[in-house]
Amino acid sequence: MGVFLRHLLVLISMVTTTKTTVAPQTPSNNTYEESNPSKLYPSPDAEYEELVQNAEMFMETLMDLHRFLGTKFMVPTMGGKSLDLHRLFVEVTLQLTGWS
Repeated sequence: MGVFLRHLLVLISMVTTTKTTVAPQTPSNNTYEESNPSKLYPSPDAEYEELVQNAEMFMETLMDLHRFLGTKFMVPTMGGKSLDLHRLFVEVTLQLTGWS
């Protein structure tokens, strides 16, 4: 679940209105590209408001992020049910940013 949360936070940072790239900040036990700290995340493809309103666009953006990072995309399950990643994203960003 830690890798998922890290990617969620990266996705949140990617959907800002600015088009800046962010160098990854990963713990020392990271399993991807630890040997290349200069690897950058892709520029945002969507605005925050678009992702909040469109679950399909959110999932496509999240899958694109995983493709870019070269990581396997899997939807976590809890109690045998798939986690609604879009709803989680919306709820977390509302709590962190105060957007409504």
